[in-house]
Amino acid sequence: MFDGLSFDENERFAENESYCSQGLRLVARYFGNANRPKLIGVAIASLCLILVLAIAPLPSDAETTEFSTVFPISARDFFRSGTRAAQLGNLEGAIADFTRAIELDSHFSNAYSNRCWVYLNQFAYTEARQDCTSALQQSPNNGEAYLNRGLAAYHQGDEEAAIADYQAATRLHPTDARPYYNRGLVEFDRKNYLNAITEFTLALRQTFAYERSTLARIYTDRGLSYAQLGNEESAIADFTCSVRLFPDNASAYYNRALTYQKQQRYEDAIADFTRSLQHQPDLALARVNRGLARDRLGQHQGALEDLQRGAESLAQQGQTLAAERVKTLIFQLRQNRSTPVTV
Repeated sequence: MFDGLSFDENERFAENESYCSQGLRLVARYFGNANRPKLIGVAIASLCLILVLAIAPLPSDAETTEFSTVFPISARDFFRSGTRAAQLGNLEGAIADFTRAIELDSHFSNAYSNRCWVYLNQFAYTEARQDCTSALQQSPNNGEAYLNRGLAAYHQGDEEAAIADYQAATRLHPTDARPYYNRGLVEFDRKNYLNAITEFTLALRQTFAYERSTLARIYTDRGLSYAQLGNEESAIADFTCSVRLFPDNASAYYNRALTYQKQQRYEDAIADFTRSLQHQPDLALARVNRGLARDRLGQHQGALEDLQRGAESLAQQGQTLAAERVKTLIFQLRQNRSTPVTV
């Protein structure tokens, strides 16, 4: 999900920094036939939480207010101080400063909007929605407030309210990719994959100002939507775009590998599982799925080694049920081939 931090009232919209979270959702897939146990394949969908934080720069007159910035005395001073605290990750300090700005000027829309942004980062979604609503009461054209309130609503399961706020943000800023992308996530959650693809495509058309890692994430998410519809070639094309834009994208390699595996392109799948592990060594399910692909190619010992290491990693990560399922699969393979493996 995208969210944003507002500018001072006299500042135009811009973006000078972005970050992506590593939120992941697991989507079960199965490979196999009637003569063998079902093989577990789990796709890592990055459609859980994606935060690209548009941090507001300090107002242009900051150089002329050095004393009041160090020792805030006005609402605008506290706003600047809160913005700086947010940039530095001092969320409690930012809330205190934005609160003081609001106490001095109860009509300071962007102070409410920025405090909403901070509450979002603290997962305080009720407070975030309240602040963004206050911001919009003072300034109905505050696009960041609509965007942030929509994100808070999304996290509270209020998808209709989220969609309405994202649509309002789009009307105000039709070339901003973020509300399109966020709507795509809602549509994906609703299993409306065609609508999700449409929204992700609209987001990609607006993203000239975003970092390559952000573009890569959108391509990955659109690829996942294609995969859910069984459009494997389009999914592979999007995952390929993603890794070309951002070669460190373990999720794109992993999901492309799963798609190759579904097409029985096991050598390609093994290569991509290996790449995903190079970029994210603790991705236990990539190791498990690489073991399954190796088994299909007759590389039985390598398959069992991958499965065993994958089971150990899953157990270490607290995924007990998944680890036990992999151990059961190892036992079945041992029985079928009389291969001594210790789990």
